[in-house]
Amino acid sequence: MAKGAPPPSPAQSEGPDAGIRREVLRVLRGPVADTYKRLLPQLAELTDPYRTAIENPELLTQCFRLFRAKRDGFAEILVDAGGNAVLDDSTRLKCGRSIAEVIAMIVRSSMRAFAERQFSPPAAAQPAKPAPRRAAPATRNERGIAWLV
Repeated sequence: MAKGAPPPSPAQSEGPDAGIRREVLRVLRGPVADTYKRLLPQLAELTDPYRTAIENPELLTQCFRLFRAKRDGFAEILVDAGGNAVLDDSTRLKCGRSIAEVIAMIVRSSMRAFAERQFSPPAAAQPAKPAPRRAAPATRNERGIAWLV
């Protein structure tokens, strides 16, 4: 799991499409990210260009535009189960999803990352733990016996 990414909900990890989602993420973080690293200089040195793009809407928009303009650069990845080139956004890819579905998945992930940044309480706003209770000071009576106050 990516650093800073929330754990998947039980419904996501156990659902019938969990394997497909894992495969889509594997391809996005692997071959697709490698292609973007070659095509976008600002991604070349990053260890996790997928996470960087998901967390940066402007960069993600640039990636979508680049994909549309240089789709042929992704030709090895854009194939169906039979190994045939996928030339439109609605044909199922080898991973079991269409390009339109993968783009929607990416947009939802980006919106989730944005919402977490915008609406999660800052660490400083977390309630403080109460201070540990100290023992009451002892006082001695006239006979020298200690009593707790």
